[in-house]
Amino acid sequence: MTLAAGDMQPQSFALAAPTPLARLAALYLAAFEASARWRERGVAEAQRVLAEGPAIICLWHGRTLLARRALRLAPRAGALVSRSRDGDRAAGAAGALGVETIRASRAKGAKRKGGMEALPELAVALGRGVSIAFTPDGPRGPAERAGPAAPQLARFTGAPLLPVGLAAAPCWRAGSWDRLMAPAPFAKGAVVWGEPIRVDRRAKAEGVRGAQAALEAALTRVTAEAEALLR
Repeated sequence: MTLAAGDMQPQSFALAAPTPLARLAALYLAAFEASARWRERGVAEAQRVLAEGPAIICLWHGRTLLARRALRLAPRAGALVSRSRDGDRAAGAAGALGVETIRASRAKGAKRKGGMEALPELAVALGRGVSIAFTPDGPRGPAERAGPAAPQLARFTGAPLLPVGLAAAPCWRAGSWDRLMAPAPFAKGAVVWGEPIRVDRRAKAEGVRGAQAALEAALTRVTAEAEALLR
């Protein structure tokens, strides 16, 4: 796959303007993060990787409300948010939390709203030292199944894929396709970092598929470990 920045309308990471509802959601999530009893694994290794340069921080879509706890390790991080109504709300809440976002813009006539269409923009951001929060199963699923976009971005840029598992208990789960997790007040939280996955710039389609499978397996593993820490 060739990433052609000229096919896109380049954007920069920025703080989205939050709505009143987004501000309320952000206040709730900030209160959860501050009051939660956290258990964390792999932090030192993740800090070492992020100190070497930007990374593609991968987590499952249903865990995005817990992501700020992980993103705080990066010197600078931004999140990819789809151009959808749900994405509008997510971007507003992220902006209220101080997390920069980039909206997946599309070439004329494109139908998808997710990662593949934003790869050139994300590559530019990584080149500028911004770590990317990426949900490999977004924006529409299937849930907890990794797509090819993150490994393609890693191959093109040389940035490592850094899987992170997130969990909270007690929590509510939405009826959406990703069963979005919303932590209850004063819940326990867990963060488990996996080993970085690197994709050779010379990798062919088979190598990218191998990285895709490795990323899915790693995310499944660290998410299960995060859940186990809360039992």
